[in-house]
Amino acid sequence: MFRLFGKKKHYEQAALAHYQAAMTCVSDPVFYSDFGVPDTMDGRFDLLALHLFPVMHVCVVNNEKVLAQEIFDTTFHHFDQALRQLGIGDMGVPKRMKRLMKAFNGRMHAYEAGWTGQDLAPVVARNLYSMAETPSPMHINYMTSYLKNLVEQAEAMNIEMIRAGKSIYGAPAQALQYGT
Repeated sequence: MFRLFGKKKHYEQAALAHYQAAMTCVSDPVFYSDFGVPDTMDGRFDLLALHLFPVMHVCVVNNEKVLAQEIFDTTFHHFDQALRQLGIGDMGVPKRMKRLMKAFNGRMHAYEAGWTGQDLAPVVARNLYSMAETPSPMHINYMTSYLKNLVEQAEAMNIEMIRAGKSIYGAPAQALQYGT
């Protein structure tokens, strides 16, 4: 029992490192200017989910459920803080958090199904571009290729590197080279 608590505490730094690395990518304007991701709260949420999926996928495949849970918890701790900083009252935060958690889990399951079924493009279009008026097929192809590359990089890493919080992301601007 004590080992479980120690393991979770050990993963706090790794989870925070993965969250911060994903947030660094989400903050890069290239995704909004060159890839057509909507620069809105929803667009940024969806882009964060896309960036966290490869790490979460590798954790689940390698039976690292404690680390996956810690990444989830870290992410939603920061969401809670952000909502409160936006002025959402104490009574409204739990409702919004519940909706965000459900949406995040839905995206993780959709990306997993798309990855295992080798059909990520419709999932990317539905999740990342749902708020876009008319998503460009070129943007969808770019982001699908980018996501595939991230998952392949994460799968190629030693699980110890993931446990240590090693980032799978290169410079986000390099994402353009993955377009087809």
